[in-house]
Amino acid sequence: MNNNKKKILIINMTRMGDIIQTTPLLRALKEKEPGVEIYYFAVSGFSDICEHIPEIDHLVPFDFNTAVAISKSAIQYLPRRIKEMQGFLKTLQDEKFDEVINVSHSRISALITHFFALDKTRGLTLNSEGYRLIKHPWTRYFFIANLNRHYNRINLVDINIGLSLNIGEFAPSKPDESKPFGRTGLSYEKDPKAEIQAQNLLKDWPGNQAPLKIGFQPGASLDCKRWRAESFVQLGEMLHRQFNASILVFGTEKEKKLASAVCDPLGDFAINLAGKTDIPALGALLDQLDLLITNDTGTQHLAAAVDTPVLSLCFGSALSHETGPYGHGHVVMESTLSCFPCSFHVECKRFRCQESVTPEAVMSVAAYMLNREPLDCVNLPDNKFYENVQVWRTDFEEDGFWILRPMIVKPLTAADAISITARMIWKKILTSPNEMIEDEDSIDRNALLSMLVGYQSPETISFTEEMREPLTVLGRLVELSEKGQDNCSILLEAAKSSTPDLSLIETAGKEIEKIDQEISITGFRLPEVNHLILDFTFRKQNLEGNDLVKLTVKTKDNYVRMEANARIFRDVLQDLQSAVCDADWRSVAKNERTIPVACNLANCGDRVSEEALSFGLGEAV
Repeated sequence: MNNNKKKILIINMTRMGDIIQTTPLLRALKEKEPGVEIYYFAVSGFSDICEHIPEIDHLVPFDFNTAVAISKSAIQYLPRRIKEMQGFLKTLQDEKFDEVINVSHSRISALITHFFALDKTRGLTLNSEGYRLIKHPWTRYFFIANLNRHYNRINLVDINIGLSLNIGEFAPSKPDESKPFGRTGLSYEKDPKAEIQAQNLLKDWPGNQAPLKIGFQPGASLDCKRWRAESFVQLGEMLHRQFNASILVFGTEKEKKLASAVCDPLGDFAINLAGKTDIPALGALLDQLDLLITNDTGTQHLAAAVDTPVLSLCFGSALSHETGPYGHGHVVMESTLSCFPCSFHVECKRFRCQESVTPEAVMSVAAYMLNREPLDCVNLPDNKFYENVQVWRTDFEEDGFWILRPMIVKPLTAADAISITARMIWKKILTSPNEMIEDEDSIDRNALLSMLVGYQSPETISFTEEMREPLTVLGRLVELSEKGQDNCSILLEAAKSSTPDLSLIETAGKEIEKIDQEISITGFRLPEVNHLILDFTFRKQNLEGNDLVKLTVKTKDNYVRMEANARIFRDVLQDLQSAVCDADWRSVAKNERTIPVACNLANCGDRVSEEALSFGLGEAV
């Protein structure tokens, strides 16, 4: 091995889907520094997917269950396990990595990252006192988004890709050879032997000769994410009746019973493959499909990696903007109920979000995907099937960022406007060298308005009323930030004096504490602005050292950033509100700005049925 090669250790202690979603980051690192060697630290149970990711040079499997086992018998072997863990990590330390990037966000992954004690660390780690330390702007944004999910519209893959940027490195605003975003899809290396294995699994199945093969993934990591088995059954019956399609039902060994509940009522045109496929065989079978219909699972990301169209159903705690299938032309369906998505800390007694997405609604979208081309120039008509449902198509913006575009034209809400504005501002912050927008004119207002394509104009009075409190609170955040800066200046002057005025220092310190408390309470009270406050809070938590002057300078800088971001967010929201409430915009939004229907289903091929047309798929917008 060439010891002069740069070595990067990626720590990822998550599941299959999350691992696949890191592959564009690996490729960005490879393209940025040709010859770099990537070591990938993963839970040993997911080694199989890692072995099919070509960007991984060295797999480092970690026996997580053994390392963290807690039981009466496990305690007896604890000294030996600690010694084994020390030896394992010491062997890794001897590799002398140039950088460590932690893309998982658990305490144990932070502890392992901290063990390497490298200056060049990205992601979650620990400080010298054992407290959480967030060491990269994009990791900080992950935590911001995770705690403010309703207003996040940046995909996890793009957050991962952002870790390829050095702090202070400028990311160009247009795609080119130096731009990491959107340049590549998900990575997965197909196994020729697995294709034979897939053929053997299907060779005696009557449905293998069907003109269309459609995959179902009824399982998911949590009950709240699983569409009901009976809904999959009804959908399968409609797909077979209208398209003569066969159904392949996927799942793990533990999901055999669930897969049987879907497969058995469908008869010979369905096959139960739960527990029968390893990762290579699953990839080979997904590659043969015309469409995969799935809950939010690792299977959907593997399908996207092999370029199979995905119709993703998001329920419970799953949120499409976070983990929707990465690529162009996939489709996502999710509920528009106010309780969606579920909080990670709430146990739902009735999954109304699953009930709102009916088999008929999914059938209509599936029929559209099987019959229409191209995907990027059609809007679905808003009919009875989509009363509490939104349908999105995946796309890429000019700058390469992944985005969901609405396929059903619904009125723009204040939450939509705030989310869209926050997305644009955060993209600008995170791809700027100093992570701060100093000039509001740097926000492209036309690009912002272009994101409103696919939305109807809102009712002006109610929209303005919904925007009033966020705008007022943003103004208050500007005032609090200015007060914080003033008190930091007082504190600095007193601290730098040859005879420090301890009383003045104490007074300024208490005033800063009161300001920070009001800022924090404001975030809890109003989620619409909480992303800015979380950024402020995480920066404050990352402050290290005991030098009062240095800490005060950094604290003042944090207030400066809060003021700039709050001011720009307020001003851009005000501009957006003015544009949305303008009569000319309403006219354009309802007509010219609506994406035109490419063609009627009747002209798109002989597979379309009268029943499919009755779903409203042939109607023009």
